[in-house]
Amino acid sequence: MVEHNLAKVGVASSNLVSRSILAFIILFVFPHLCFAMPKVSILPFYCINGDKIYLHHIYPSIKEDGLLLKFSKNSDSIKLNSSQIVDILDQRGYKVEDKSGGVINFKKDCQNHLENVKDKLQQAFQSTYPSIFIQELKIKPRNSLPSDFSLYRFKNISISKSQLKKTKGTFIAHYETTNAHIKNIYINFEIKASISVFIASRNISKNQVLNASNCLKESISLEKLPYRPLQTFKQNTFVAKFNIKQGSILSTHQFRTKLLLSRGSIVEAFIKDGALSLQVEAKALEGGDKGDLIRIKTRDGKVFRAVVQAHDKVLIK
Repeated sequence: MVEHNLAKVGVASSNLVSRSILAFIILFVFPHLCFAMPKVSILPFYCINGDKIYLHHIYPSIKEDGLLLKFSKNSDSIKLNSSQIVDILDQRGYKVEDKSGGVINFKKDCQNHLENVKDKLQQAFQSTYPSIFIQELKIKPRNSLPSDFSLYRFKNISISKSQLKKTKGTFIAHYETTNAHIKNIYINFEIKASISVFIASRNISKNQVLNASNCLKESISLEKLPYRPLQTFKQNTFVAKFNIKQGSILSTHQFRTKLLLSRGSIVEAFIKDGALSLQVEAKALEGGDKGDLIRIKTRDGKVFRAVVQAHDKVLIK
């Protein structure tokens, strides 16, 4: 009975040693069978700072780094078949998920952060206010940026007209993510700027023509800017819609474009009938531009419809 038990102990001990040897072999000879390697996702686009592309650009936590490619002097982008990267990572025991669609685009020193956004915002202000002088422009994302933000590609911005009137506001920056989706990022801005405007140098009466004698150009800060400021005009082309006080900042809604022919003007009215042409003097009952149909009144009190030809000529229809 004792011998039988000893035999069992011997067998158990032998099995334990065998299992220990097997575990040792698996642990040190085939470690990848014991520890699961992380999954590496290959993306369609990478922004590279510098002239060389390494494996850590694909997978930052890689243990054994390696040089993949170099940018040539005359190129700032490289396209690579993703299967080449898949093979390298596969040989190192990594599980690979290829999300690139077969081609990886590497871009050198691309501005995937906020400099391009700031440039676009500045252009938006300059387009709205051609005479603007920007002293300072600051931008800051409203929330924390995504962890993979450096891989995003900047597309454009959206900003409303009301925000362009403010010194502090918010706009949206549109980015393309690595899976080709559009990501909207809200960004706050602060701006210090001055703009050239026109100010009434004297009282301007209704229907008075705007020119250098009744206005002057000054620079004001953005926060003092009125609705639709008048930033440029040609001499004697605008007429006041109503009375404007001296010192007022002029706005486009205060004026209308001066008509080619003004109401009350004395005009030469022509009547044509084949080779026959008659001319009479008349008074314009309405103002109009070239080609407009207006009413005129002759000296004998007759009213006709006529087409404006010039500032003092009309053609009776």
